Amino acid sequence: MYFKKRKKKYSVKFNDNALRQVFYYKYPNAITLEEVKFPEFKADIIEFKNIKDKQVIVGFEIKSDMDTLTRLEGQLRGYLKYCNYVFVLTTAKHKENVSAILKTPEFDRVGIQILDDRTCKLESFKVAKYRNLSDDKLSTDWITCNNNLYSWIYWLNKVWGIEL
Repeated sequence: MYFKKRKKKYSVKFNDNALRQVFYYKYPNAITLEEVKFPEFKADIIEFKNIKDKQVIVGFEIKSDMDTLTRLEGQLRGYLKYCNYVFVLTTAKHKENVSAILKTPEFDRVGIQILDDRTCKLESFKVAKYRNLSDDKLSTDWITCNNNLYSWIYWLNKVWGIEL
């Protein structure tokens, strides 16, 4: 009798919480809000930062192994309305399908960060491009906000009526 030795293949599924933990490990000093309710959608993570003396909002939509991609396009439209940079944080399971969605011109500015299941690190798969928000939503409050969490909360509430 001949027995073939098989390598055991372990399947690890990453949930939403695991992706959040890896995000905060990669960005330990990030000033963020989670589960922010906008009029059109709920953002998973919103990060506030200064890039080259510009205050920007970075939106992160999390798609774990347990998620489906049925609502992704609508969610990304919402992020693009309110955020200067938009990323999808996902796993290898959704890599190809998310890439296909982001190839459309509507989402060409959205970036992808993939959780590498071997190293448990976020890898940039596609870099997000800066998007200037429309002037109708901007006000002088945008210019006077600094990288202080309370200022950002005040600004979000006053300009867009977002309750936190």
